[in-house]
Amino acid sequence: MLFSLFLFVPSMISLLHTLSRAYSGLSREVWWLSLGTLINRVGTLVIIFMALYLEKELHFSVQQIGVVMAMFGTGSFVGVLLSGYLIDRFGFFPVIVLSLIISSIMLLIASFITSYFLLCLVTFFISFSGDAFRPAANTGIAQLATPGTYTRSVALYRLAINLGFSIGPVAGGMVALFNYKLIFYADSLTCFLAAIIILIAVKPSKIERANNISIKQSFTGGPYSDKIFLWFSLFNIIYAMSFFQMITTISLYYNHVHHLSSRTIGLLFGLNGFLVVLIEMILISKIDGKRHPYYFIVVGCVLLLLNYLALIFSVNIYWLVAGVMLISFSEMFAMPFMMKAMMQRCNDSNRGQYTAMYSLCWSIAQVLCPLMVTNLIHAYNFNAVWVLFIILMAISAGGYYWLGKREKNMTVS
Repeated sequence: MLFSLFLFVPSMISLLHTLSRAYSGLSREVWWLSLGTLINRVGTLVIIFMALYLEKELHFSVQQIGVVMAMFGTGSFVGVLLSGYLIDRFGFFPVIVLSLIISSIMLLIASFITSYFLLCLVTFFISFSGDAFRPAANTGIAQLATPGTYTRSVALYRLAINLGFSIGPVAGGMVALFNYKLIFYADSLTCFLAAIIILIAVKPSKIERANNISIKQSFTGGPYSDKIFLWFSLFNIIYAMSFFQMITTISLYYNHVHHLSSRTIGLLFGLNGFLVVLIEMILISKIDGKRHPYYFIVVGCVLLLLNYLALIFSVNIYWLVAGVMLISFSEMFAMPFMMKAMMQRCNDSNRGQYTAMYSLCWSIAQVLCPLMVTNLIHAYNFNAVWVLFIILMAISAGGYYWLGKREKNMTVS
């Protein structure tokens, strides 16, 4: 026992030292923005449980569900484009606050609607306002991060997203057992609280002082004339489509094929967030700067491919858990370094446009994914979906590898 204690104490000291290094030096404003994001993400329940809500409560067909879910992506598409313009014109701060307040109002309205066409319209506006937040927050992290801490600041921001994502779905799954409409109220409340916290704590007067991040600028034009970034965006869309399947229509697979309850589905989603929260900051602090960003993006693509391979052979919940673990490590490797690669291409005058274009990739994927997946399910089965995404992820991995070969000299200080 004494020998075990001697082994345990140095291990704990080493762990605490690693944690201290991972979180040290981050700006106060980044912490507050991440806290607001955490509160907002705790309430991100509607998009996760919307497909089940439409099927169980409103009795929509699979095709109707696909259209409604695609409206999240359509609204996001328009929202991020407008957001990029507004960010470069007025700054990220007002865009963040207004997007959260408008989202709060639209979510309350959605809880009272049962008409298919009206719900499509309101879903569009929920995503339009909500996803204007993403490029604004990405720009905020870049402007508020202190020199040498950008990638870890992104990791902290993602930690907030995933901590909220680990808490929200578990709570939402239990809430949905009683009343699906409660998920709209919870989502609305957290949007409003996040807006208040960011409005109070992230002082506009401190933004200029904090805007001292040092990023190597390898391209001074806009994103639409940056050929490398356009290729990067194409592969981002492919990755995002494959990732969004795991947070949009995958609940139908869990329920129809494996007969899981909303509570168990929530726990699976929560496991994803829990793993990212537990591991990502430490992982990033260990690997950042050790390899080119595209190397880690390719690793993330391969892990997501393996997730879909596991789903083909899934016979019980243990396979599903293995899939969640694979997708969790996929996003830990890929997403922070996608942000890093994107920020290398922009400067202070066009950062809003680049972050909007980056977010736009996810919006396009959010439109295409549910439409394509629900029609494939209707025409064939879930395995057809998994095979398609295995092929797409192989293409995406090859594309990022090719870009990495061309961009070996890109570095971020």
